Amino acid sequence: YMKISHVIRGEDHISNTPKQIVIYNALGATIPLFAHIPLILGDAGNKLSKRDTDVSVEEYRKKGYLPDALFNYLVRLGWSHGDQEIFTKEELISMFDIKDVGKKGGIFDVKKLQWLNGLYLRNLNYDQLLKAVQDLGENYYKDFISSWNEEELKKIFQLYSPRAITVLQLAGDIISLSMTPENLDLSLIAKWRTDKTIDLLNSFIEKLDATKVLDHKELFGLAKEICAEFDNKVVSLAQPLRLALTGKIVSPGVFELIEILGKVEVVNRIKGLIGVL
Repeated sequence: YMKISHVIRGEDHISNTPKQIVIYNALGATIPLFAHIPLILGDAGNKLSKRDTDVSVEEYRKKGYLPDALFNYLVRLGWSHGDQEIFTKEELISMFDIKDVGKKGGIFDVKKLQWLNGLYLRNLNYDQLLKAVQDLGENYYKDFISSWNEEELKKIFQLYSPRAITVLQLAGDIISLSMTPENLDLSLIAKWRTDKTIDLLNSFIEKLDATKVLDHKELFGLAKEICAEFDNKVVSLAQPLRLALTGKIVSPGVFELIEILGKVEVVNRIKGLIGVL
């Protein structure tokens, strides 16, 4: 009655098919073409369930996965075209043939999805990034744009996007950068901390204050000079600086971040770290 010509579904419905064919015959209806394809499986080879990963598209959107990345991943999960991994929708439409769908169930690999999403994320332009953040929710979007102007956001995006896996992570890191870290965990810098750490930081503040133009290359040069003067490695200054600025020991280049944050904010954050050392 609905003029359905093709039924494509999971192989767990194979057992239903003979009964349905009997019903079509009993009604004198045209039998559609049936195709049964392998299921998406969890890590253990079992049918994918909520115990393995999120099974709702909406959950992936909330977590900051891009629609095109998820689409690309799901099509590629049970189908292949040589070794090509990245496809536009137009390519997928022109290349897809159900005959090329694999005969074994595809394992849902979250790490591979994250890798693919990261690739798509790095290819976003500034306007697309703002749209992706807005799709997370209006609160994220307001926090994202409230602390930075467009020029600053573009620079920060360039710094953070190569490390990001999802839009949610990227937006969270950029929002976090706008806030002075609290409750600094000194154990994070334990292996780089020396009896000269406070001297290194104070010296950096002094030289930073005398610097007219903030340039990450010049700032790195200043750090090298300071560390040579105190017979310490640059990492002995860079990591405490990173902790002071971000509250973490993993971030984009610390001297690039200083460029963006500006002297006043950087000095305040460094003094905050000195106060608890």
